[in-house]
Amino acid sequence: MKTIIILMLLALVCGCSVVASMDGYGFDLDSGTADTDGDSDSDADTDTDSDTDSDVCPAGTHACVEDTVAGWNGPSVLYLGAAASTLPACGGDYPEAGIDALTELTVPSSTCDCGCGDAAGVTCAGSGTLEYHGTTSTCDTSSPSFWYLSAACTNLGGEIFGGRYYSFDSSGLIVAGGSCPVESVEVIPPVELATRLMTCGGATDAGGCTGGALCLPVPEPPFEGELCIWRSGEVLCPSGSAYDQRSMRYTDYSDTRDCATCTCGSPAGSCAGSSVTLVDLAGCATGYVELADLPGSETCVLSSSAAMTRAAILDKVADTACTASAASLEGSVVENTPITICCMAP
Repeated sequence: MKTIIILMLLALVCGCSVVASMDGYGFDLDSGTADTDGDSDSDADTDTDSDTDSDVCPAGTHACVEDTVAGWNGPSVLYLGAAASTLPACGGDYPEAGIDALTELTVPSSTCDCGCGDAAGVTCAGSGTLEYHGTTSTCDTSSPSFWYLSAACTNLGGEIFGGRYYSFDSSGLIVAGGSCPVESVEVIPPVELATRLMTCGGATDAGGCTGGALCLPVPEPPFEGELCIWRSGEVLCPSGSAYDQRSMRYTDYSDTRDCATCTCGSPAGSCAGSSVTLVDLAGCATGYVELADLPGSETCVLSSSAAMTRAAILDKVADTACTASAASLEGSVVENTPITICCMAP
């Protein structure tokens, strides 16, 4: 009997040791479930299913945007500023320089004017007619004596008593020769450039966007707030793309403006202002006495009775002007090398 009792006590002692040993391996014997964290004192396991942010596009500093379309450049940030200001340098998030384009060209008004100076070298060709009417004070003698005057001095062929009536008709004298200098005005102000535009690209995709979108840094001043794509030529924005705000820019321009060449026509006018002076010496010799002044309008004039008339001095007067050609501005300002820019809507 004593032997049986001793064996039962030994069995109980060995059983307790086994239980203690199994509990040390992390199993909860009370619940029958495994304690996977190896902590025999706690039933609260570590949550191995919690999410991490390593695959999400950083909010605030980045945004998911559509990737560029085949054949286009970008996405890029865009700067638009005054032409006189210094353009910002590409760097940081967008290190690659893109385009440097023109925008808002202003073409000031030009002035082109053509004029002509006073005619020079003009003479009166042909001849005027000097008529002698004797004592007829109305100069309406039916058959007066007359001389055709074309030279500066003309001898009348004898001596004519003083106190006689004469008239002079200048209509036979006509304007000939000469020219006028061109007097032109050309004021063509240079083209004014109000603003310039540039782009910077080359940003790195930070990842975390779906559907092929790129996680790119949000543009910061001085750049515009929306990303853009661009390509050479004048084309439409890609169909169905989020980059649908289209604008055209140009990388340079040509200025062919110039005033048309001015010319002056030949002097035109009349010699009606020519006149004749009657003198007392043949050949209009030095020391002559003026006996009458006759305008070319056939006015009847009485000569002086102080001496006999022997010669006539012809004073040719040409009243002329030249007609200038029409003034006009030729050529134009043309923007060259177009660039199409398509940006996302704000």
